[in-house]
Amino acid sequence: MSRRVIILDEAEDELIAAQKWYETQRLGLGQEFRSAINEAMERLTNTPLAAAPMTNVPAAIGARRLLVKRFPYSIVFIDHDEDLWIVDLPIIGAGRAIGENELSRSWLVDEWC
Repeated sequence: MSRRVIILDEAEDELIAAQKWYETQRLGLGQEFRSAINEAMERLTNTPLAAAPMTNVPAAIGARRLLVKRFPYSIVFIDHDEDLWIVDLPIIGAGRAIGENELSRSWLVDEWC
């Protein structure tokens, strides 16, 4: 089944900012980051249930997270009917658990409950 991927503006903004930052670190690294994101998106569209359920939001929302290979990011998404809603691209580390930020917690609960 072909799934429609909907990326929220906030998640797209995070993606663009991260790609630009990586490009400032080394020429071509931003594109490598974007390729890793695209590969992760392909994985989640093919097998969304293989992603880990998020534990910091109600299970009824169906929020999941998928780790991005090689980069300290995950993709937080909701598998809703035939759509996959990309709601966040949190960075992993800096004392934070995966998906543990204001958008992941409050937005998911407010919008999907």
